[in-house]
Amino acid sequence: MFVLYSIGSRGDVRGKGLFIGIELVRDRKSREPAPSYTVHIVERMKEEGVLIGMDGPNNNVLKIKPPLVFTRDNADLLLDTLEKILREEDSSCLSINKSHF
Repeated sequence: MFVLYSIGSRGDVRGKGLFIGIELVRDRKSREPAPSYTVHIVERMKEEGVLIGMDGPNNNVLKIKPPLVFTRDNADLLLDTLEKILREEDSSCLSINKSHF
């Protein structure tokens, strides 16, 4: 599992095992969903060669569900790419602790 310290648009992080959901919101206090931001992140990840999905009743949850043959190198690629994109998009950025793998 990885640790998300501060994404300004993060509402909640939940999951079990390799299945992880990261809820994106416009504002943490109001928890207003951010579906267009979520679509943008999913599309940018695709452009970088990493496939993740989108889910939730408001289509504002990044859905990460890798295959069982997911290696440490695959995890590093996913996290590095997600961090890069969120740093581009979100001034408060994502911090990842890879020692938890």
